[in-house]
Amino acid sequence: MTSAVDTRPAPVAFLSDLIADIPSDRRQRFIINLKNAIRIGVFDGAPVNHLFDMEYVGRGEHSRPARKTASEREYAVENTAEFQAWLEQQTSAPLHLSPFATKDAILSGSVSMKDLAEQFRRRTGNRKGKRK
Repeated sequence: MTSAVDTRPAPVAFLSDLIADIPSDRRQRFIINLKNAIRIGVFDGAPVNHLFDMEYVGRGEHSRPARKTASEREYAVENTAEFQAWLEQQTSAPLHLSPFATKDAILSGSVSMKDLAEQFRRRTGNRKGKRK
C-alpha cells in the first residue's frame, strides 16, 4: 500500500476576512504591511479581481481622527506557518510606540523624571542652535 501525497493547495485567507479582526485605527497600516510582506517574499499572496468596502479611522477636518470608508482591493494569501507567524506579530504589536512618557505614567511614579530628562537631553543634545 502506497501513501498518497496530498497535493491540495494550502488553505487561502482573504484580506476582507482578516481585516475584520483588526481595529479600525490600524487597518490601513495592516494593509501596507501585508503588501510589503508579499512583495519581499515573507509569504505568498496576490491581488484578486474583487473590491470590498473597509471602514477605517483616518484624518478628518483639522487633522482630527474621523471614521471613513474606502474600497480596497481583495488579496488572497496562502495560509502557511510563515503567514500565521507574521499575522501574530502584526496583531500583537502595541498600538503606539512613542518615545514620550504618558502623563499617567509620570503621575503614578512608574517613570523617573531624572531618567526622562536624561533621555530628552540625549535626544536633543547634539542639535545645533538656530542661526540669527
